[in-house]
Amino acid sequence: FSTLFLPKLSVLFLVVNTDDGPRALTLEDYLNGNFQYKTFFPYWVSDNEYLHQSAEDDIILYNVEMNYPTTIMTNSTMKQVNASNYVLSSDKYFIALESNYSKVIILIYCLMKFLVSFSILLIVVAIDKCFLVLF
Repeated sequence: FSTLFLPKLSVLFLVVNTDDGPRALTLEDYLNGNFQYKTFFPYWVSDNEYLHQSAEDDIILYNVEMNYPTTIMTNSTMKQVNASNYVLSSDKYFIALESNYSKVIILIYCLMKFLVSFSILLIVVAIDKCFLVLF
């Protein structure tokens, strides 16, 4: 019983667009870093509606049943407060904007790290005292 190993062959076909419309992506574009993309993260607020940021950074509420977008907030408001994230209230009347969150997270991380280290130290001390009492 023998196994035959065959090399795999990969073929890449690049199509070049010759008209004045949008051109196809080339291997050179990819290798030179000219290819860019934007991620899409919808935030579902109901069974048939989701929020997302448009290419212009507007916050859009999109109804999938009616195929209808509604602009909830424009990018000018987001830029004015330097908002990096948002949350829509359940009644859809209010929106909370998150700004300068990295500093808060760093402080919370440092505080949590201190508290965890401190509580571990207390547990070790308590265990040592128990051993001292037992021995």
